[in-house]
Amino acid sequence: MPYSCSIEHAVDHVLAQLPEHIHLGMPLGLGKPNRFVNALYQRISQLPERRLTIYTALTLGRPTPGEGLQARFLEPFLERVFGDYPELEFLAALRRDKLPHNIRVQQFFMQPGSLLNSESAQQDYVSSNYSHAARDINANGLNLVAQLVARDDQHPGKLSLSCNPDVTLDLLPMIAKRRAAGETILMLGQVHADLPYMPGDSELDVEAFDLLINEDERSTLFSTPNMPVGYQDHLIGLHASTLVRDGGTLQIGIGSMGDALTGALLARQADNETWRSLLAELNMSNWQTLIDREGGVQPFASGLYGCSEMFVNGLLVLADAGIVRRKVYADAELQRLANLGTLDEDAHPDGVVVHGGFFLGPSSFYERLRELPAERLAQFNMTAISYINELYGQEELKRLQRRDARFINSAFTVTLMGAAVADQLEDGRVLSGVGGQYNFVAQAHALEGARSILMLRSWRESGGEVSSNIVWQYGHTTIPRHLRDIVVTEYGIALPVAVY
Repeated sequence: MPYSCSIEHAVDHVLAQLPEHIHLGMPLGLGKPNRFVNALYQRISQLPERRLTIYTALTLGRPTPGEGLQARFLEPFLERVFGDYPELEFLAALRRDKLPHNIRVQQFFMQPGSLLNSESAQQDYVSSNYSHAARDINANGLNLVAQLVARDDQHPGKLSLSCNPDVTLDLLPMIAKRRAAGETILMLGQVHADLPYMPGDSELDVEAFDLLINEDERSTLFSTPNMPVGYQDHLIGLHASTLVRDGGTLQIGIGSMGDALTGALLARQADNETWRSLLAELNMSNWQTLIDREGGVQPFASGLYGCSEMFVNGLLVLADAGIVRRKVYADAELQRLANLGTLDEDAHPDGVVVHGGFFLGPSSFYERLRELPAERLAQFNMTAISYINELYGQEELKRLQRRDARFINSAFTVTLMGAAVADQLEDGRVLSGVGGQYNFVAQAHALEGARSILMLRSWRESGGEVSSNIVWQYGHTTIPRHLRDIVVTEYGIALPVAVY
């Protein structure tokens, strides 16, 4: 059984068991045990003979309200949304370039735009595909994993990695191999009372953890409020919704363009006549051949399967609407029968409608997951990022599951030659990170019938000046031109491929 202890005793144990240099790995986004990390950070900062390197991504912090009238308007909103969410102390120091000399933070993805002016964050950014994160963190000497988990009395002896099985599941076999060779690597968990208990691949035996904090965390879960969707995004979503094929596979990202796509798919299903009349007003004739070949304009008779590194709120909304409902199975022969339409689903109730690696969203999203009946919740399988973002490993099964896949992501600039930019500015500063975008673009080229779709606002406004997001050249590339596929803007659909 794991050692059950307070946060301070957990810090004592970590310092006693691990060498001078502690290499701490934490999940991206929601799954960080902030209070434990703050306690370890404070202790190490007072011990100059010790060192701490933190490996993580998407370190979340509430927005700053600014000053004056802006602050008076924003502070009540921030208090309502973020409540008593415990801020990470290292993030505040990182923003000011004031980390202690013996502490470093390496991230492979950053909260977009939040650390553009932090020299230490920029210098210690690790450019790595999401699917390679576990490999790279392990290679750096990881010796401590700390993570929030969920508990459910209906699953005795189990804990769920909940929002973040993504990298942790990939790390476990690497950790086991190093432990067998005699290395000491600690796994620490802390239950958060409000984290949804996700069954399936994200469930671990309690014995998988060496340390469990004996006080459940009950602070406000970090949430991302739904942002307004502008007319540019609605038009982008409307165009992109015509390229999603019934009976296929869907991956979408977070943000207003993803929300706009969700809204357009809902309209295609629930009010198809109005949706098609909007398309007629836009005059889609230039792309009708492409739409007929790759997408469709009818409601979803067979439904979609969601396979997305991020289980976004939009996928749950689409599932509740009956659009995301195509089930996939963990056995290749069953999946083959399902694809042929000859599988008796009643005899095989373990089908999955969404595979996700991590989730983050509005508080209503977490609440909805907590409310789902167990049978329905089991259809949303949180799993390893290597399963979702790559084809190798169970490739036959993945190819059967991911038929007619549409991997729909966003970029902020596209060159006329077809290269896309999504993670870094031309001056070298990292806006966010590559994440899994390359993974999905590569999959789209490797899977039969799949397409990569990049959504792009064709122009932006700043300081009263309008600039084009479509340029001849740009001093950085996220997706190179040789991997270009479909680009969607508010003006329509571009297929910058010479021969198809």
